[in-house]
Amino acid sequence: LLEHWSQLTPRSRVRVFELVERQPAAARLALEWASASPEFAAQFGPALRTALRQHADQDIRARAAALFGDASSATLAG
Repeated sequence: LLEHWSQLTPRSRVRVFELVERQPAAARLALEWASASPEFAAQFGPALRTALRQHADQDIRARAAALFGDASSATLAG
């Protein structure tokens, strides 16, 4: 799905991010893509960034904090 991100409708993108939030493998892949693409990383809304920074999986939390900053340094802009 991420390979075809630019072709997805806004509704489909929301569903992909819902999957990212629920599935650790999808979260890892999305964070990997986001690390390589600032344009893709910018699509992560504040709620998803927070969810990933607070994820049950320590590796996902660490990746999200490294990419988006830790929760204590987060701004309203996300």
